[in-house]
Amino acid sequence: MLVSCGLGGSLAYWAATSVLNRVPVGSATDATLSQFQSAEACRPCHMQIYEEWQASWMAKAYTNQLFRQEFARWNAYAKQHPRLNPSSCLRCHAPLALLTGDMEVRSSLIAEGVTCDVCHRVSHVEEKGAYSFALVFSQGPIKYGPSKERRSNPFHASVFGEALTTSRVCAACHLDSDDAGTPLEWTYQEWRESSYARQGIQCHDCHMRAAGDGSSSSSTKTQGRSSHRFEGGHSTSSLLKGAATVAILPHTQRHQIKVQVSNTRVGHNFPTKGAHPNTLTLILSGKNDSGEEIYTAQRTYALVNMNAQGQPATGTEPVSRVKDTTLKPHESRTEMFESPVLGHVRTIEAELVYSLIPDWLGKQLDANIFDTDYRPVPVDRAVKVF
Repeated sequence: MLVSCGLGGSLAYWAATSVLNRVPVGSATDATLSQFQSAEACRPCHMQIYEEWQASWMAKAYTNQLFRQEFARWNAYAKQHPRLNPSSCLRCHAPLALLTGDMEVRSSLIAEGVTCDVCHRVSHVEEKGAYSFALVFSQGPIKYGPSKERRSNPFHASVFGEALTTSRVCAACHLDSDDAGTPLEWTYQEWRESSYARQGIQCHDCHMRAAGDGSSSSSTKTQGRSSHRFEGGHSTSSLLKGAATVAILPHTQRHQIKVQVSNTRVGHNFPTKGAHPNTLTLILSGKNDSGEEIYTAQRTYALVNMNAQGQPATGTEPVSRVKDTTLKPHESRTEMFESPVLGHVRTIEAELVYSLIPDWLGKQLDANIFDTDYRPVPVDRAVKVF
């Protein structure tokens, strides 16, 4: 039995739930937790997949320190502003909360975040508008997967799920905007407008690269099983190294330096426009004959909220417009640096550094958590001696 979306109650939830007090589908639903299984139930037969998922950000979507910290602040702020919906974050960080109406997240199953059943119970994806997608779930014991090969087992029916083979399934959480059209999660749209989408390169081709072993503890080992680590824009991800490149262009003027920055391997904007205030920073450093640093400069690539004065908005300050300097897929940008000091530079170094969160926010986290998940990551480096 399938239940598609409807405002009265369903098992589908929307990607376009805004920060306004709009009723998200699933907030008044007939879904119960008994219809979903914990990832622990999958563990005996899918040990390797379970361990990968457990270490991933899908599993930590609700429990990670930064989310819990910011979600508590958001709830406190929303109580003073009736138009805001404090549960909007749970739509993606704890999807079963909205599906079952448990906004207090009293169940450990809900606290599993994007648990196995959130994906493997998806029968299909419905597009409700240009920027609105809904996942439709099966209420039966069926588990959907990306393989057309049927594998019988005594625990559940296994069915090919085409939805899991396309990027549309990612749009449910990675495409969202507020009522003014300001991007809140825009990764899917960035990909959809890129040559990667036109070539049929899907999100999971990068973020769920082949793990190269069997899908379960009892299966024959096969090549090409998708990793469930869901690598992305975090410190431990191997995807970041060389994701963008930097090159110091040939010298033409003694007081000028030209640097080319390119998004070479990311199938969406880099950094992507999303809920995290992530940035890519070009850091230029010049040294004289003695090795003394005599010149520094930076360029930042990010999506920045601007206030009415044209400065970055802070805290709850009203946003007048958005400044977007992110790099589109395959985009190259030439940066010009000019200074009389450059005439005395003998060695110039250009480095690209990616940060998922700003320093001031990182300082509020446990040092070990910051070092593991949020530390700035060197992406590429170039050096030129004159």
